[in-house]
Amino acid sequence: MAAASDGLVTPTLHQLAPILDVIGLPPALAVTRMPGGSNAVFRVDLANGERVNIKTSDDLRGKAPAREAHAAKLLADADIAATRYLFSDESCTQLPYRFAVTSYLPGQTLEQLKLAGGIGLDNAYREMGALLRQVHGVSLPLYGAIDDGEDTHRHRTNSAFIAAFATAAIERFRAEGGAAELAVRMEVAVSTHLDAADHSLGPVFAHNDFQIGNVLAEVRNGAVVVTGLIDFGNALAADAIFDLAKAIFCTEHMVSGAGALLLEGYGVIDYPEPQRALWLYTLLHRVSMWAWLRHIGVIARGQHDALIDDLEAMLAERGL
Repeated sequence: MAAASDGLVTPTLHQLAPILDVIGLPPALAVTRMPGGSNAVFRVDLANGERVNIKTSDDLRGKAPAREAHAAKLLADADIAATRYLFSDESCTQLPYRFAVTSYLPGQTLEQLKLAGGIGLDNAYREMGALLRQVHGVSLPLYGAIDDGEDTHRHRTNSAFIAAFATAAIERFRAEGGAAELAVRMEVAVSTHLDAADHSLGPVFAHNDFQIGNVLAEVRNGAVVVTGLIDFGNALAADAIFDLAKAIFCTEHMVSGAGALLLEGYGVIDYPEPQRALWLYTLLHRVSMWAWLRHIGVIARGQHDALIDDLEAMLAERGL
């Protein structure tokens, strides 16, 4: 088996034969490692001319194929252009890692198109916003985890969900070595502005990682057209604006100016104080991101990161 760039091995045609057969697909002719992504993805070309993907899962990020399959089905039922999960296996017996067989969507990620250059992407960022709005049309019963059997991580109100999320995020910040004084100021900020979470139109499907690395697009007649959404390992049931805030934050971080275009494509925010809600949710997403990057070693112990400057600036903006 050929070694993949991150240590995973590319599945052989022989290994794939029984997997494809059990779900009624023809034999594989070729397997190609796809660029990008936090977990390795292999494109499989089938004998009938169609394609599927093998999406792998590692232990670091806590993303399980079955969990992603459950999330993807919620979008499939709403006829949203997103990855469909055809089969998943977590036994590590058929392949030496957990994996899922998924549908193949045309195009490249917007991140890849951005890196390639040579074509304007402004309208694609607006289409991202329209796609996110469509995703947020999928209503769910409770806030929190979408997995079956995780009722202890679910909440009946948005305020309860946000309070629990904030407590956990700031606890992780402290545990990862974040400054105690900054943690206290963030707690004050949350208690001061938590009433912004009182308004909610109900829990919806929140992708929770909606950014240019997880949105596919292709060039048609000289224009970039969004073709679908991938990667549901972080999906939650949450208030739509909570998810929108993270999408804007992550997209703007990757492409200056793209967050505003995404918001333009998303449309009107039905909130009495939308900017205050976006401010609170962005603060929480920033502290969560810092804690996560510290946890996985992207931000080293003792290393200052611009996310801390951003948190300081957000608090100063509100006099905190």
